[in-house]
Amino acid sequence: RPGGSVTLRASSSISTLRTSTASLAVRLRDCLDFEFARDGECRVCDAGLFLDDTAGSSDEEKGTCKPCPRGFDCGQPGNALSTLRAKKGFFRTHATSARAYRCYYKAACPGRGGHDGAKNYGFQSCRDGHTGITCRSCEARHFTKFRGVCFPCTSKVRRGVVAYYALVLVLVGLFFWWLLFTKTGLQFYMDIAEAQARAGATDATALVK
Repeated sequence: RPGGSVTLRASSSISTLRTSTASLAVRLRDCLDFEFARDGECRVCDAGLFLDDTAGSSDEEKGTCKPCPRGFDCGQPGNALSTLRAKKGFFRTHATSARAYRCYYKAACPGRGGHDGAKNYGFQSCRDGHTGITCRSCEARHFTKFRGVCFPCTSKVRRGVVAYYALVLVLVGLFFWWLLFTKTGLQFYMDIAEAQARAGATDATALVK
């Protein structure tokens, strides 16, 4: 039985007057997290199933294999609730949850976990640089570049961001300068104001009628 012990004994007769006896106590290992005890041995659930080790209290109830829930990968035998691996693009909130949530950005949820020791739930399961529920947010000193993927803010990136916003401010400043201090800009501004005034007058006339 798993977790029990067995004593092995051996004896030999050196002569008719003397007998030597030796004994060895062997302790059998307990079943692992993804195994359950049945009929005196450790067993695992087949592929496509997972061990719900939180069900019931007896060994028979704890050895309940259930169908793999949506969003998890049970392609290999030996799955348990605590070691379930979420598929890529899915997020698991805690280790005892059999529910997976679809991530807003698929690349942010790589699908970690299983028997390899990697965290298969919470922020630890997110792609490097990501955090938050469904790994949607970026960690500190990271930024979103494309498709929701977070990248570290290196000095080169910071210079690029500063240059980008500086260029935007320059372009906005040039637009207002053109609008307020050039003849073409002033005419453009007057045309817009006149069009808005006409539209307001038309709306007022419609309300009177």
